[in-house]
Amino acid sequence: MTEKEIKLNNGQRLSDVMDEIQPNTILYKTVCGIGATTLELETERNSIIIEPNVPVIKGKEQKYPSMLGVYEGVSTQDIEDYIKGGEEHKKIMTTPESFPKIKRAMINAETNMYQTYFLLYDECDRLISDVNYRSTVTLPTKDFFKFRSKAMVSATPILPSDPRFADSGFEMDRIVPTYDYRQGIEIIQTNNVKTVFRTTLKGLDDADMVCVFYNSTAGIENIITSTGIRDDSYVYCSTESMEKLKSHGFENVSDTLTVTDGYARLEKYNFFTSRFYSAVDIELEYKPVVILLTELYSAPHTMIDPETEAIQIAGRFRNGTDRIIHITNTATSLSYESREQLRERLQEEHQGYLKLDKLYKEARTAGEKEITEQAISRTDYVGQGFVDGNGNINYFRHNNAYLDERLKMLYTHPARLYRAYEKSGAFTVYSEAEFAVYTDEERRKLKDTNTGKAERIGLLFNIISKAEKSRSNVDWLYYKQLMDELRNDYALYMEAFGTIGYAKVKELNFVDSDIKTAVNDFKYRRDTTRPEIKDAAYKAFSENTVYKTSDIKVKLKGIYDNAGLNLHRKPQGQDICQYFEATEKRNGNARGWQLGKKLEK
Repeated sequence: MTEKEIKLNNGQRLSDVMDEIQPNTILYKTVCGIGATTLELETERNSIIIEPNVPVIKGKEQKYPSMLGVYEGVSTQDIEDYIKGGEEHKKIMTTPESFPKIKRAMINAETNMYQTYFLLYDECDRLISDVNYRSTVTLPTKDFFKFRSKAMVSATPILPSDPRFADSGFEMDRIVPTYDYRQGIEIIQTNNVKTVFRTTLKGLDDADMVCVFYNSTAGIENIITSTGIRDDSYVYCSTESMEKLKSHGFENVSDTLTVTDGYARLEKYNFFTSRFYSAVDIELEYKPVVILLTELYSAPHTMIDPETEAIQIAGRFRNGTDRIIHITNTATSLSYESREQLRERLQEEHQGYLKLDKLYKEARTAGEKEITEQAISRTDYVGQGFVDGNGNINYFRHNNAYLDERLKMLYTHPARLYRAYEKSGAFTVYSEAEFAVYTDEERRKLKDTNTGKAERIGLLFNIISKAEKSRSNVDWLYYKQLMDELRNDYALYMEAFGTIGYAKVKELNFVDSDIKTAVNDFKYRRDTTRPEIKDAAYKAFSENTVYKTSDIKVKLKGIYDNAGLNLHRKPQGQDICQYFEATEKRNGNARGWQLGKKLEK
């Protein structure tokens, strides 16, 4: 693909250096927020603009009331009415999933959109980055090359390998800023993302606003709850995730931004999932602190690409940012394929698919066709979308596989991630490390039920032992948070380690019911042999005296109740042996205890 450079001076917008986005180009705008979408909305021609998510469209609707936003809830008839309406230049903005409604409306309105509309695919990097979990993102590509005038645009384009771009004579227009547009980013490498996030947040009490980008709804819920910031937090996510959070009692959650007088209305702490990573304009009256979170062990899908997603996230804030911080762990255990290995594997799998497809086409009976069709549909190669509905290579999905393997490689070592940020050209990179006693890898192992229980409980004991040994060298708040987290997740074993000890737990073969019984017995003995309880017992009972078992129970219950003891069982006759040398006596059905000397205090 040939490339043309277009220089952009500081303060200039895209409309200052070009009259319109040229057909059959991929516009590499380099810098976010320079007005590519705005240029198309204001260019005097009919346009269909495809955006990755609904919030982008709703944001533009507020600025351009004459355009039509198409997403769930907007009908084919609504689109047809707009096409037939009085607007001189039609501007239709849609999600990929709603594009088929536009096609139907165009047919109903007897309009040849391929000849009369310019098609712009905005944030085209999402075609490749999202296709593995959102196959519908490529729906419009079936029609894209049918348009006489078409283009793609992104600040971080991932060049597709689809040969149709070359066949259509596509070129790249690269915007080249003549000024230093880099932003500072602090990479904090850690072995415990949640803990470092808490300590980082603690140091940001004076910040006007904190915006956290973390592609895990469960992770966001956990962080907000554990840090006690629910009343000051708001979560922005997909509609499905919004409903899930609301069912868990979260009220401050939405699938779109609220804008008043041109500014987004955010809270002190704001959490965004990947739905808001690109294209959305977040205009604020001040500069927020932006935090990117990646936690590989519990949520590997939170990996953020330094050369695409990080740039897009930083570019959301049209008035700039105060600080950008990426808190992340790395994992040498992440396995990945090299580009050559992946290319060879995909080629072999496609050859295998073609052989199966040939068998299907050569099948002579309905039974043969059915069995070969089942064989084809059940392959991972087909199931994961590496071929389209016509059996052709899905180049976007192939490119996505390369992207995934490269991303896993970056997160195997901090130096690789650091170099990727530098390579992006969008950041001035600062790096530091903060390590914790309790690691994310250990947290994953503790929750991995495929690991033997004895091994997991042994690991838990080792973690607690490490924390106790380093207690004087770590922040008290960190130690408390660690203990609180472990008590919340492993209440029985945390209590057992502090009462009967690990050796006893091991002796009981890690059987929860037996451990609970042993812990309760220990606590009972501990609480009922306190000095003041013993003194009360010595006043209530006399040496060298026989007492009925029933009387012993009543007297001990009174002593324990007066002391406010919260015991797991009622007193028994043999409990007197905690205070006196005693022998059980029986006279028929009557039971009692012969008390001897007091036991030493």
